[in-house]
Amino acid sequence: EWNSTPDPGLSALRVGIAGTGDIGKTVAQRCAPFVREVVGLNSDGRAVDAFARCYANSDIASLARDLDVLVMLLPDVPEVRGLINGLVMSEFATGAMLSNGGRASSLVLPVALNALEGGRLSACVLDVLESEPLDAEDPLWSTPGIYITSHTAAPSHPAQIVEFFRENLQR
Repeated sequence: EWNSTPDPGLSALRVGIAGTGDIGKTVAQRCAPFVREVVGLNSDGRAVDAFARCYANSDIASLARDLDVLVMLLPDVPEVRGLINGLVMSEFATGAMLSNGGRASSLVLPVALNALEGGRLSACVLDVLESEPLDAEDPLWSTPGIYITSHTAAPSHPAQIVEFFRENLQR
């Protein structure tokens, strides 16, 4: 079926970034020129450069409301375990995209899979999983709309990274 509905493009997207640390801030800076709005989530809602506004973890529903994309860059701390759950996803715009590049514990994966199956999510990128590497037989590999990445910047051989490690250790 040919769909002739015009694509609104990136400029219509409302992007949320859960985690406003160095990585989250850099992602926000890269996204901001291309999208309608970039909002952030952190523990207390404090303002962070590069975000139009930030929300506290306790006000995640406001961040999620009509969100088109959520990029998760959260640490594995008790305060955010299970934070991205059904109530949060019910606030997303229909067809939203979710990308988890932080820690698996912050996403309630079965709820995300249900949201994907029901059309609330159009895609779910999983860079982190509870068990890695994922078993070759795991059904996630063949689930439509699921994209799995390896949570590595690049495959490396120890001999190639020894000098970088030494420099970082000295710092």
